Amino acid sequence: MHPILASRTNLIAYTLGWMVAGVIFALLAIATEESLVNSLAFGVLTAICAAIVFFPLYYPCLALKPDKTHTAILLPSLVALAGLFGSIWATAIFFALDLVQRIRNESDQLPSFLNLILMGFIVSVITEAIYYIYISRVRSAESEKLEQKLRVMARDAELRALRAQLNPHFLFNSLNSISALTTANPSQAREMCILLSDFLRKSLRLGEQLTVTLSEELDLMKNYFAIEQIRFSPRLSVEWEIDLETSCAEIPTLLLQPLGENAVKHGISQLIEGGVVRVRVETLGENVLVQIDNPIDPETEAPKGLGLGIRQVNQRLATFFGADGRMEINSSSGIYRVKLFFPMMKKEVNDE
Repeated sequence: MHPILASRTNLIAYTLGWMVAGVIFALLAIATEESLVNSLAFGVLTAICAAIVFFPLYYPCLALKPDKTHTAILLPSLVALAGLFGSIWATAIFFALDLVQRIRNESDQLPSFLNLILMGFIVSVITEAIYYIYISRVRSAESEKLEQKLRVMARDAELRALRAQLNPHFLFNSLNSISALTTANPSQAREMCILLSDFLRKSLRLGEQLTVTLSEELDLMKNYFAIEQIRFSPRLSVEWEIDLETSCAEIPTLLLQPLGENAVKHGISQLIEGGVVRVRVETLGENVLVQIDNPIDPETEAPKGLGLGIRQVNQRLATFFGADGRMEINSSSGIYRVKLFFPMMKKEVNDE
């Protein structure tokens, strides 16, 4: 459908545009010492004819895409179209004015047909330019919508990947540990089953949301570490230092979980004696600091997959918070430290 007919706003703008053009045509006629009545008639007729004649000019402008049509074809085509539509407009005006004069029994000299053709050519070129500006704006808006849709799809795909990433090895290891504990320590096996079930339930629930509160994300991490403590006991212990003022801070879903997995997989599991994972969360003015420390073996070469989870966290942090969110990583004296800084954006929690 023609965009002018597709929207009432566009139709009104199109009508008003040609009304303004009619006023200009009338003023030009007055400037050539035409009578006021004849000038007004000329302005009205030219505007009506232009609105009708130049209406379908939109379609060839839509077909002749400047970015896909060679200049040697585009420019001659536009000139030819301007000449064709301008000539049609000039012919319509000439015969319309002649008809008006016949009806009024007047014998005034009609405007020069060549002047009308020249005027029609100029009006046609201006109309082409306006159509191209409109088409460009529409395509730009469509590109922005498509880009936004792709960003949303990419974010959804990222969340699905994160949910799928909830380390299969972690699940397999947990199930193997449960299997081993069923005979050696049934009470611990039962506790691990409950913790694993709770962890999966929470991760699936949070994975359906785009953002969560920091307290919800930390609860999931606590659940994860509780399972791993049963597996690695007594090699793994976790120390928490949480500022309660940060509990309502809004963060992307599953932002911290990969950091907890990295701390265990690339830290604790690589050390015979294990160690302590320290999680500290505090406010720094209007910002939040999340710091996770885990011991590492400085003599062991880091595995190739070590940076994958960290890169994902860094990318999501920058995407969500922009320049206000950043990550700092430091490894020294056998301690691997990750710091996240982001603004305190409070998330409203629905209690229902």
